[in-house]
Amino acid sequence: MKQYGGKIYIVVNVSSTIEVMDATTFKSIHQISMIAGGTAKQPRSLAFYNGKVYVTCYDGYVDVIDTTSLNITQRIPVGSNPEGLSVSNNKLYVANSGGLNFPVPDSTVSVIDLSTHTEIKKITVGMNPGGVITDSQGDVYAIIRGDYAGVPSRMVRINTQTDELAETFPFDASGMYPMNDDFLLSFYNYSTNESSIGLFNPISETLISSNYINTAGITTLYGMKYNASKNTIFILDGMNYTNTGYVREYSTSGVELTNYHVGLNPSKIIFK
Repeated sequence: MKQYGGKIYIVVNVSSTIEVMDATTFKSIHQISMIAGGTAKQPRSLAFYNGKVYVTCYDGYVDVIDTTSLNITQRIPVGSNPEGLSVSNNKLYVANSGGLNFPVPDSTVSVIDLSTHTEIKKITVGMNPGGVITDSQGDVYAIIRGDYAGVPSRMVRINTQTDELAETFPFDASGMYPMNDDFLLSFYNYSTNESSIGLFNPISETLISSNYINTAGITTLYGMKYNASKNTIFILDGMNYTNTGYVREYSTSGVELTNYHVGLNPSKIIFK
């Protein structure tokens, strides 16, 4: 769920729909059907650039949506089961997870030239790439999730000038969330069912803290976002996915300030 201009775009994965809402009234403007030839595309993630919405679809494409007409204008073939995507240097970087091909997932990030809307390269980054974000200097980072068992989940950096894998970091990471020039890093341990939150500085390429926020009071870390206007961190708690969840607000020093009881499985948040 993301806002671009005066509209909010919501990916409804299982229904294969993009819900478009007015960002002021929160009323539905349009529903974009994500069906191709009678088969669900299963949309996953959103990115925006130059008046276009880019949507990864699990059928191996990135769809291009015009923000004025709200029509799909193009489908760009990438790798298998693409997930996260991010823009840098007039290029779109798309994580090809291959998640439906386990135990042999994909391991590449597709690079799309946004002037021509064509894939110009695939970068091998590691097993099962998922989330992708761009730092303040234009470098792109991706999470390679491994196999959730023997192959660990790591963060990698892509040099967007050369479009080569620049670095694989040695610490655990399964999610990245920008906070000013830093990244909040989440990690979920599938063996112990425990979560942790670290702080990473992409300018110095250093992990500032592996335990930036104490997660003892969080049952199921399901999402996170920094609010620049309040200088606070909002953590979405799925409560084992079986109970109604909570949004927990923390100071940047890691102290829980308050919490809000919400509905089932809260995972995304927009600040107005």
